Amino acid sequence: MSLVETLAIAMAMTFTLVIYSFLWRENRAYRLAEHIFIGSGVGFGIMFAIEYVYTNAIKPMGETIAAGLTLYNTGYLFGKYILPMFLGVLLYFFFSRRYLWIYRIPMAIFVGIGLGLAMSGAAQTQLVKQILDTMLDLIYPLIEGNWIEFINALIIFIGVTGTLAYFFFTTERGSVRTWGVIGRWTMMVAFGAAFGYTVMARVSLLIGRVHDMIVNWKITSTLFIIGVILAILSYSLFKGEGKT
Repeated sequence: MSLVETLAIAMAMTFTLVIYSFLWRENRAYRLAEHIFIGSGVGFGIMFAIEYVYTNAIKPMGETIAAGLTLYNTGYLFGKYILPMFLGVLLYFFFSRRYLWIYRIPMAIFVGIGLGLAMSGAAQTQLVKQILDTMLDLIYPLIEGNWIEFINALIIFIGVTGTLAYFFFTTERGSVRTWGVIGRWTMMVAFGAAFGYTVMARVSLLIGRVHDMIVNWKITSTLFIIGVILAILSYSLFKGEGKT
């Protein structure tokens, strides 16, 4: 193992142990690691944004201008690069109280376009496609005689219609409200499965970090001993300050 790899592993293990120290209580080391993580993330985001603008706007603009400007190229250059960059620059007027109204112009354009695309996409994928898949998945297995797929599709159909009936508040009694009880149980099962999946994902991350610690147990144990010593010294030095 090279020196660079050893330092990288030591740094990763150090931050892992420091972050887990929050389980004991909030401390200066945890806050330092938190600030480093947020700062590095913001720095990476800024550099990624600069590289993205250069790669997708400035560089193609330079290549288009170098190839020679024509009537078509000028319109293409203005519509695809100059106008979006100009609208993006106008967003920075958010930091000016006097010219805040300029910021609202590109924001209104972005929100309007985004809302239109989102509504059309949501209507197509979450409404039309959901209805078609729910009905067709129920019909095709019945025609083909695939009873296992039919039972699976029937359960989905009952869950979907029951969930819709649960949010039908026009009537308080009758078969609609009774059917809505099935929808409530369906949602509870779905929420429980989603929560369980989230917990499993977090536990998987924990297992990965513990596995790395076990594989690199020499570095981890050394850092752990150093961390315990520093924690004891810090507690002895700052115990009179109260809570940090």
